[in-house]
Amino acid sequence: MHLFVWALWSLLGVLGAVAQAANVMEVNLVFPRNETYTTDQQMPVIFAIRNAHLGPLLKPTVRYLIYNNSDLGQSMPQHEHQFLNASWTDHEPYFVYTFLNMTVEGSYRVLWITSWAHCNGTGDRMRFISDDKTELLDFTIQKDTPATDLVALTLPGRGQACNASPGVTISITNDTLAAPFPHNGNCAVMDPVTPVDASSDPCQLSIDEATAERIQTTIQERLCSGLISERPADCPVNENAAQPGAAQGMWCLAAVGGTMGLLLA
Repeated sequence: MHLFVWALWSLLGVLGAVAQAANVMEVNLVFPRNETYTTDQQMPVIFAIRNAHLGPLLKPTVRYLIYNNSDLGQSMPQHEHQFLNASWTDHEPYFVYTFLNMTVEGSYRVLWITSWAHCNGTGDRMRFISDDKTELLDFTIQKDTPATDLVALTLPGRGQACNASPGVTISITNDTLAAPFPHNGNCAVMDPVTPVDASSDPCQLSIDEATAERIQTTIQERLCSGLISERPADCPVNENAAQPGAAQGMWCLAAVGGTMGLLLA
């Protein structure tokens, strides 16, 4: 199987998001869920962070790995969202997505890890601590399954059980500490009662029509960019067809503005 991945920051609209306590950051895998999807050259993998304004304090990282359940030795490379240049206060919730070439039928597993930082102690005994939490989710790729509809699949109350992966909540106090050298900025202090827990309802995060259209447009641009060999017939005429470097340059600029993308064959 060939895997194509590109990370893009996205200003996404959300319906049905439930308000979260202001001192609790929540990280969710919005898509895929534990369901069956059709084969797809560019299937999105979508994460969301609620209370994104806590990002500078907790410095989160989300990384994931996809396994083929029928051949666990055939794992795909790990991919990571570091949020190095994130504008945390501009978007709520904060969404990020990548694309996977899922054209081979089978059962797959997503192993995803949320990492964050916090501090405790005082003076010379100040400690900068890194923690993480791991979640698993299985999904199936099968031909002749109806095309993926992100709006319908993430609609709350659609009459089906919530098959989303349990998200992660990270609770902090109202106090902050100056991060010890060599780290910069302020550092969060974890809630001593319930510092880490599962999301109360990960299926409350849904994708609206405008968001789905933006994702579909990005997929189409990706397929038509010249970086993928199987170019769809409905791609617009590329005036820069003789200059493949121009299209590649635009994707590299997108990566610099968000997070590093990988193109693996």
